[in-house]
Amino acid sequence: AERAGGTVEIHSRPGLGATIRMRFPVMCDAPEQPSIVAGLQVEDGRLAAVVRGHLESRGVHMDGDATLDDVDLLVVDAGRVVPCGAQRWMTIHPPGRLVVLGMPAAAEQKRFLELGVTVITDINDISALERGLDAAIAHQQKEHQHG
Repeated sequence: AERAGGTVEIHSRPGLGATIRMRFPVMCDAPEQPSIVAGLQVEDGRLAAVVRGHLESRGVHMDGDATLDDVDLLVVDAGRVVPCGAQRWMTIHPPGRLVVLGMPAAAEQKRFLELGVTVITDINDISALERGLDAAIAHQQKEHQHG
């Protein structure tokens, strides 16, 4: 309650029970930012859940039915994307909106980095994963502000 700027009051009387009063400041609705729609093509269910949870906690809408051309942000396993496929996706979307998870072959990784794709090689490094996803979200939000 305190972190949200509120207070908690507890009044207790033996035999009569307790009254707990929580007060929070009234929040005005923030101006609605354009919603980001993300596609997720990750085989590992645990990793997919971590990515989905992180993106949704940042206000990103996950749409499993959207086509690749309809999503704003794409997160994909390294084994499921090749540089030519990434390059095709980037004819419609900026490279900062593509996040590749895992260890691609050395030549592919070099090409992804040349294209400006975010590559997160250690999928067990949650901090690196979150930083890469946040960078892609920030890139998307900058595009909306400038677009």
